[in-house]
Amino acid sequence: MATLPMYAQALAAGEPAAWHQVNSPGGYEAWQFVARDEAKDIWIIASLSWGSCFLPSYLRKYEHYRRWPTRVKPPVGKDHCCASFAMYEAGGAVTRLDACVSGDQFGVSKAEPGVHVGGNRMSVDREGNLHVALRGTPWEMTGAAGPALVRERTVTANLAFEPAAVNAGIQREMELTDEAGPVHRWMVSRPVCRVTGEMRVFEGAESRAVEVDGRGYHDRAWGLRPLAWDFDCGLRGFVLGENRAVVMRWQSGRRSGTPFARVVSVDGSGRSDVEEVGASVSAWKRAGGGGVRYPMSVCFGDALSFENPRVLATTLASVTAVYEMKVADETSTALCELVDWRRLRSEAWGRLIELGVAKA
Repeated sequence: MATLPMYAQALAAGEPAAWHQVNSPGGYEAWQFVARDEAKDIWIIASLSWGSCFLPSYLRKYEHYRRWPTRVKPPVGKDHCCASFAMYEAGGAVTRLDACVSGDQFGVSKAEPGVHVGGNRMSVDREGNLHVALRGTPWEMTGAAGPALVRERTVTANLAFEPAAVNAGIQREMELTDEAGPVHRWMVSRPVCRVTGEMRVFEGAESRAVEVDGRGYHDRAWGLRPLAWDFDCGLRGFVLGENRAVVMRWQSGRRSGTPFARVVSVDGSGRSDVEEVGASVSAWKRAGGGGVRYPMSVCFGDALSFENPRVLATTLASVTAVYEMKVADETSTALCELVDWRRLRSEAWGRLIELGVAKA
């Protein structure tokens, strides 16, 4: 029996604007960015997604489709594209936006390489620098009532990621499950970058600007079904140093409960290591009005550990915290984001979370 491919099987996967054209139910692809301005103690996370794994409505529709495949229309990434941005400043200020658009407002350009989700885009110039521009209505947590859009405000972010020479030849695509074929793929594309740019918040006639000058990171993720279908919770972490980066992924299996972890490190010589390691998570605590759990320590093998977290922000389904990363005798600062996939796929929690999503 003939089968139809659920994704593009021949493309320049290492190119920033390459697109796998995932058309399977629940499929996704995300272009993700992280930046740190150490002098200002600022962290930024941004993404552009075809079929966002963080949209509760997409996850619910997929759960319903898998339960009643002959009665429910299969949800596809085209109808659940999203642009997201979060900035965590010293002193506790948090600025976040999530903008959802239909596939008619998603595009990938080859002539001038780039990806756009509505008015939000990533473009690649002739020197290989990545330019990320986002604009939207931010949201804030309002306690038990969940997130609420702050409609009198507008947030813009314009960031340039200049890859360092050590990135040459580093692009690595890894599978996040034990299955033989592609299910959840993760590619470390530009782990060491210099980042410059500006974030600005407009409210009425007033505006506030935040200049950013620091280090950055870019990766890609794509899959044939939502992460929430296979995992109950996940943790990703980033250490951004001078000509050095350490990034990790940890996921807890939804049915097996077995954790799965990968660690990628890049040093100043351009050498990269990918490890599938055993990970242990301990001393869980709860944070924020939603009471999401997060670990006090995460150990990868015997050499690498994340300890002593300082919570930066919480949502109803996630905790973002700064950890001390310890490897050998060295200590660095790591940004970690834990996501409770159970909350995102829940009917009740999901509808509350969606109150913070702006829809075009």
